[in-house]
Amino acid sequence: MRKITFGLLLLLCGIAASAQEISVEEKMYGVELGIVKADVFYEFKLDRKWVLRTELAAELGSYSYFDWDGGITDGTIIPVSVVVEPRFYYGIDRRNRLGRNIAHNSSNFFSLKTSFSANRIPLYKTEDNSRIANNILAIPTFGIRRSFAKNFSYEFAFGLGLKYNIYSKSQSCNCDHLNNYADIQAKIGYNF
Repeated sequence: MRKITFGLLLLLCGIAASAQEISVEEKMYGVELGIVKADVFYEFKLDRKWVLRTELAAELGSYSYFDWDGGITDGTIIPVSVVVEPRFYYGIDRRNRLGRNIAHNSSNFFSLKTSFSANRIPLYKTEDNSRIANNILAIPTFGIRRSFAKNFSYEFAFGLGLKYNIYSKSQSCNCDHLNNYADIQAKIGYNF
């Protein structure tokens, strides 16, 4: 009888352990500040290791273009961009198994970062920005996210992808629409 009771107890413990799978957070939002970028983000769970991250970001940028009289005009702009990024936190099980912190989705991740940036809604500009093209980015990214203290986190990410410039009819340009783009990020954030 003791063997049957012990066997049932082990079976119930095994079922309870498998029911408590490690997963990413249901939802998370906060603010992040990088070297040339600030954003407000919201992540929500799609599956056990998948989240969809959305951002509203402002990034310091510079531009140059040729004037009609042959000179070069330089300026600074802070465009607003909208980012949608599905993320796969592949390292969360390993971190949990090793007893490391997994709060606030602390793990390594892969993602496909897509963003749209418009020249019509800059926060700051020094010159006429009508010649700055709207653009769409698609960048496969590898990154790490770690939390510290109670609500703070840092994130490093790197990706190589494509940037598609959208020129309006008034922007007569013999420029390439599609360019290679490298994205390197180092951010520190606060999670609410």
